[in-house]
Amino acid sequence: MRRIENFKVPIYHYDIIRKTKKNGLNAVSLFGEGDNFEKNFKEFISNAISKTKLSAIYLNLSVSDFLETVKTREFDPTDKSKKINTITLSCLTLSKEIEDHINGQNEEEKKISETALEVYTKTAIGALTDMIAEEAKKENSELSLPYFVYSPFNFENFIVLDSDFSSYLTKLQSEKIGIKSENGVIVPKYSALFFVYWSLKKKK
Repeated sequence: MRRIENFKVPIYHYDIIRKTKKNGLNAVSLFGEGDNFEKNFKEFISNAISKTKLSAIYLNLSVSDFLETVKTREFDPTDKSKKINTITLSCLTLSKEIEDHINGQNEEEKKISETALEVYTKTAIGALTDMIAEEAKKENSELSLPYFVYSPFNFENFIVLDSDFSSYLTKLQSEKIGIKSENGVIVPKYSALFFVYWSLKKKK
């Protein structure tokens, strides 16, 4: 098991701006036009991201341990075509402070902040899976794309569990970074639970 606390990843402002426009959000009404827009937008996003505290835990499991921990009919780790030898469970959070910050915003600000957090979380997950990929490489294995068990964002590859989150969170000792389930709801809200599997590289 590895725990990483308060790690940093880049803020891709232009990706956030593009996604804001794609989502049809009226950022101009908040931040003005021309040069003022970019300056004000970046300040707004940087202020929001400054309220985050990225922390994560990941744990490498055998297929049998995974089956005991994660109950789902939507993913079969015994599928021989995948050649799975290890599955890494992970949890990541942006912290409770950013949730409190966003709750104090108006609806338009909140939508823009959440767009920024989605891009930032995706960047953080990419950094985390890069670390895991380095471990997999030593075992002549490569990683799958992430499969999400929980996220407040509309990421691809969502897996629905057949039970609650308790066994998943307990296995990762997620409370060490502040993640828990309250009446079936993950807190802090801006967190992610996901796994990736390792498969043996194909012989060339």
